[in-house]
Amino acid sequence: MSEKSPGRSSSKPSSRSSNSRWWYGVAFFIGIFVIVQASYGILQLVSETQAGSPPSLVPSGPETGLLFLFSLLSVVATVLIGGLLAPLYSLCLYLDARALRQKDIDWIPNRVLWGGVAILHLGSFVFSAVQLITIPAGVAYLYKRHKEIGLE
Repeated sequence: MSEKSPGRSSSKPSSRSSNSRWWYGVAFFIGIFVIVQASYGILQLVSETQAGSPPSLVPSGPETGLLFLFSLLSVVATVLIGGLLAPLYSLCLYLDARALRQKDIDWIPNRVLWGGVAILHLGSFVFSAVQLITIPAGVAYLYKRHKEIGLE
């Protein structure tokens, strides 16, 4: 996944500061994904399925109505925001990996791997299940980035 550039001297002290802030967009989208999943889980807990065609969710009782409404609005808002900002995740992942490749640091992200993840994520406009691959890949990218050079 990573490679070292030829000609780099190991006697040079490595700079752990990358000065790239593009990773914020990746982290933002991961946060949106977590909020959607948590809100949807709460929505499922405080609702019941109503028989009919098509089946719909309704509050399970009057005491859960406000929580139901909040969860429903959270799911709708974050899905819309996440859907509209899907290119942001792809762009930020690509630009962060590119910025790190241009720095004199120890870890160089694999251009093909992370570029492929960025392109694949653009498919989430059409097929949202793609996020089940690209979001964990983004988490892995941020973890590897943090472990190797920090998030500074």
